[in-house]
Amino acid sequence: MKRKIIQLAPKTKVITIPNEFTINNKLNKGDFLDVEIVNNSLIITNTNNNKSEILLDLTSLSEDLIWRHLITSYRKGTDIIKIKHNNKDLKIIQNLIKDLMGMAIVKQNKELIIVKDLFNKHDINIKDTIDRVFKLLIEESEETLQALKDNDKTSLKNIDLLDFNINRFTNLYLRVLNKYSFQEEKMLSLYKIISTLEEIGDEYRRIANVNLRLKDIKINKNILNYFSEVNLLLKEFYSLFNKYDKEKIITFYEKEDLLLENLKKNYNKRSSNEIQILSGLDTILHLIKSLIEENFVLSL
Repeated sequence: MKRKIIQLAPKTKVITIPNEFTINNKLNKGDFLDVEIVNNSLIITNTNNNKSEILLDLTSLSEDLIWRHLITSYRKGTDIIKIKHNNKDLKIIQNLIKDLMGMAIVKQNKELIIVKDLFNKHDINIKDTIDRVFKLLIEESEETLQALKDNDKTSLKNIDLLDFNINRFTNLYLRVLNKYSFQEEKMLSLYKIISTLEEIGDEYRRIANVNLRLKDIKINKNILNYFSEVNLLLKEFYSLFNKYDKEKIITFYEKEDLLLENLKKNYNKRSSNEIQILSGLDTILHLIKSLIEENFVLSL
């Protein structure tokens, strides 16, 4: 569909809006539209009336399935979530909704809960949000390593809370991408990066939980050194994410490949928890490598 530009004034040009768009969105004279410039595209969105809605029947579901239904609807960018529930699950649902940043219960009775999006997209800066996720992830990596070194069960328990905070921000970020950035040419790579950061956080949490179950944590010094090297590579990637540098990426890949080889050589004659740590670190390194590939899309 093409539209001709009309010169209205020396510095003002206008185009007409298709009648079909105005009818479908029930637009009238004086209504406001959101206009965004994305590279060489002009995106016009009616955010006033375009409210998505879903009805979820959460009766007779386990807590895990209730959460999966809620988080999927949230990440999709749904504006209004209507929830059919059993009274006995009410407390569970209320607690889970607290984890959906920007959403709030606006109506509730013994059969139905209505949750509405009270979030303004202008309240979030995408770069600031992804920086916050990186910083929380780096903190989680350092806290996990230190807790293992100190045999500190309390700190290991707290890794769950750190990972929970990371997940809250990654869920919000994925929601914003789905809801507002559907025509961003680099959206897919951003989506993969934020999902991968969440996976890395989950891997650190798993390492913490495996060792939390042990009476006494004993870990070979070499493994702890490799753990520290993995954490340093995560920090280095954060720096590369913010500023692409060809020479640093070459060095980064060399370090990563060498570290992967060293991890593989250390599986023999190790305890069960040490093997799981090595496996977790191996997974984290491969996830970081996939982040580099997606960062190429953003930087090149």
